[in-house]
Amino acid sequence: MNMPKLPLKLNQMLTSIEEEQELYPGREQELASLQKYIDTGDLFMAESTAERIIEQQRALKHTREHGLPAHLQQLCDSIRQEAEPYSGRERELESLQKYIDTGDHFMAKATAERIIEQQRTLKHTREHGLPAHLQQLCDCILQEAEPYSGREQELASLQKYIDTGDHFMAESTAERIIEQQRTLKHTREHGLPAHLQQLCDSIRQEAESYSGREQELASLQKYIDTGDHFMAESTAERIIEQQRALKHMRDG
Repeated sequence: MNMPKLPLKLNQMLTSIEEEQELYPGREQELASLQKYIDTGDLFMAESTAERIIEQQRALKHTREHGLPAHLQQLCDSIRQEAEPYSGRERELESLQKYIDTGDHFMAKATAERIIEQQRTLKHTREHGLPAHLQQLCDCILQEAEPYSGREQELASLQKYIDTGDHFMAESTAERIIEQQRTLKHTREHGLPAHLQQLCDSIRQEAESYSGREQELASLQKYIDTGDHFMAESTAERIIEQQRALKHMRDG
């Protein structure tokens, strides 16, 4: 590796990389990145990359001589002993193996813990049904159904999260669907909230043409149609700001 005059700490790290060499997939790309950071004078990223290479090399050496760390081995054993099939599990197992093969034990641990959590969640759902709060959310979606553009895709995402045992994302998605349904119901019965209606009125009254305005108006309408009033207000405020800026420039 080409080493111009470098800080002592970085020089020591480069020496460690060469003296403690362990081959792993992607190592050559990381060495190339390290050299690029040195060549461009980005010493912060160079040190960060060097530290990661050293950490992975030492992890691989330890695994080769002593096996996986006890906690990581226990996680891998739990995955096998508590196996529950779900969509995407094979890809997650491949990612876990990749992190082990490259000595990235931090990401291996995080991936293994996620697989175990999803497996245990699926086992609990299979034996006892959905958690009460998530079941209540799913019931509300059905009872308060309001059609809107993209709802079917969101329902498909909700089902996917349930099927893979990702209850955090399932709850988040269900809550968003319910919020949009309730917003649409309120709009259908009472019209837009006063502040959003005022913004829409201002857009029409202060109209100024500019490149991209039609696309922004289409986005505004989409957010209104799907009950996403937060994004609708944000988009409306941006259109008004641009219109007023153009008017000010035109009027001098």
